[in-house]
Order: sequence, then structure tokens, then C-alpha cells
Amino acid sequence: MLDKGGYAEEYAIRQLERSDNRDDYASDAIFSNFRMVDEGDIAEGVLYRSCSPVRGDARAPYADKLAGEAGIKTVINLSGNEETMLSGLAGAPYYATLVESGNVIMLDMGVDFFSPDFTEKLATGLRFMIAHEAPYLIHCNEGKDRAGMTVALLEALSGATMDEIVADYMESYENYYGVEKGTEQYDMIAQIIIDFFETMNGRPFPYDALKTVAEQYTLNTIGLSSAELNALEAVLQGK
Repeated sequence: MLDKGGYAEEYAIRQLERSDNRDDYASDAIFSNFRMVDEGDIAEGVLYRSCSPVRGDARAPYADKLAGEAGIKTVINLSGNEETMLSGLAGAPYYATLVESGNVIMLDMGVDFFSPDFTEKLATGLRFMIAHEAPYLIHCNEGKDRAGMTVALLEALSGATMDEIVADYMESYENYYGVEKGTEQYDMIAQIIIDFFETMNGRPFPYDALKTVAEQYTLNTIGLSSAELNALEAVLQGK
């Protein structure tokens, strides 16, 4: 994932435990890690994130149901490929309609967020977003690592603060594992998303420059053009 992270963050994550029983969670949305993203200038009802609706596990049917209720029109599947997606499609009727209409892209990304493979596939996914209609759903398997970093980037491009981005990133850990804000474990895991942006920039930076850092990364590392970046920011704002 990130070279900067270190043993403390890895240890904090390895201590996490979760249940796959729906009755152990307060809602379908918490169980499936499904939620709307509206940090910064992202318009309400434009962007959503979740676990995979086509993974074929206990959570998948809930994510598929909520995607339908949200009226999702375009899906960016960061983790899947044709084979893995098809194996879970029978249990995801709403997702299947989006696949049939050509509104799902499967990127089959790894979790090395700064590798050429990741950034090239991310560029493909962002261009797919620009060319397709909102509402968008971004997911990987659990909706916290690849989806977490991708959504964090989109939030930064939309002018969200570091505190807002960290809070959204950590909501996945609260949903799945009951990690509580104010604990040492919460702070150690939250450092991962801060490290992501500092690695992106090459060094620590004043967090009021977060949008600039994200834009330079999108242009120079991911490889979007200025026109594509403007178009991406516009669709996130619902324009």
C-alpha cells in the first residue's frame, strides 16, 4: 500500500475483527459500507462508495439493493475483472442492468497506489466517469482501500479539508470494525490517508494546499489533461 506507513499502522489494522452477520450491524448501509460522498464541493447525490455488490459474499446483496435505491447509473469497479464480476452477477440484479447497458468499468487494480499500473488504470476510470452519467458508485472489494484512496483523491480535488477526508476514510473502519474516534488505533489507521497525500506530494505540506497537491498529482502522475481535470471537477459538482 504505502511505503511510509510503518509497522504501527500495519499492526493496528491486523488487530481488527468484524462480523459477517447482518444482525450485528445497525443498518444495511453500515453492513455494506454504502454511503454518499459529499465532502468539499461534491454535489449531493452524485457520488457513492460501497463494498462490492458482485463479490458474492454476505454484504454484496445489500450493496446491490442500496445502489438501486440510490439510482446509480455508472460504476467504477476498482478491484474486479470480467471473471470475478460475472461470478457474482447472479446475486446482483441491479448491477447486472448496469453491466448490460455498458455503464460498468472493471479496472482490476492492485493496492500499490503509486505504481504505474494503479495510476494508469485510475486514469481510465476517471475518464469513464467523465464520459458517463451520475450518480456514480466507486467500489473495490470492501470499499475501504482502493476505493478509500480514490474517493479521497476526488474529495481533495473538490476542496475537502484533510479532516473531512480522514473522517470519511475512517468511516469504513467504524462501519466494519467498530474502530472508535479518539482511540490510539483510530489515530494510527487515520495516518494512512495522511501519508497518502504526503507521499503524493513528496513531503509534508500545509493542508490548505491539499486541492493543489491533488490537482498536480492528477495532471502529472495520473496523466489527465487540464481539460479532463476541469471536466472531472465539474461532474463531481453536478454540472
